[in-house]
Amino acid sequence: LMLAFDMGGPVNKVAYAFMLICVAQGVYTVVAIAAVGICIPPLGMGLATLIGRKNFSAEERETGKAALVMGCVGVTEGAIPFAAADPLRVIPSIMVGSVCGA
Repeated sequence: LMLAFDMGGPVNKVAYAFMLICVAQGVYTVVAIAAVGICIPPLGMGLATLIGRKNFSAEERETGKAALVMGCVGVTEGAIPFAAADPLRVIPSIMVGSVCGA
């Protein structure tokens, strides 16, 4: 949830630091949860631009392609352009998606 909330901002970094502390203590299951939580926001937005093409502008569809690539390599920031355009719908939806995926 924290990883998806601000997509690479300070809350995201706190959650990531917690994951690193867990790894240092030998608790590795948290890494799997964090990896999924990091990838879901950009992957979800990228897939949305492919599945619901008519709901997005041409520029947003191009941004969605980049978001897919960023999601595959674990860069949450790929969802930021979508969240900036419509934060009240995008941020809660990617938070719910990250919780369900993790």
